[in-house]
Amino acid sequence: MAVNTNTKNYYEILEVNKNATPEEIKRAYRKLALQHHPDKGGSKEKFQELGNAYEVLSDPNRRAQYNKDGSTGPFHSSLGIGAPPVFDYWARDAALKRDWKCSEKE
Repeated sequence: MAVNTNTKNYYEILEVNKNATPEEIKRAYRKLALQHHPDKGGSKEKFQELGNAYEVLSDPNRRAQYNKDGSTGPFHSSLGIGAPPVFDYWARDAALKRDWKCSEKE
């Protein structure tokens, strides 16, 4: 997992101030995402930029890191807002199958 150091100001992208509450950030993201959605004639790049900004600012740990030094921590994007990496699903499914087989034998 790479660490993303971004030069863009996520607060400016979402049009909120640095002291915005999580609810204000969510509200701003939803408003701008609807406005810039590619299916509604918006730019795909702007929509992804909004998603990246929301992904960082909506996570308290990543937001604190971003406020501290401008880095955004682990970067998973392109799978969706806050989506975990795909291999986590495979590991989870394997563990579930393994646990199911163990309980079946008992």
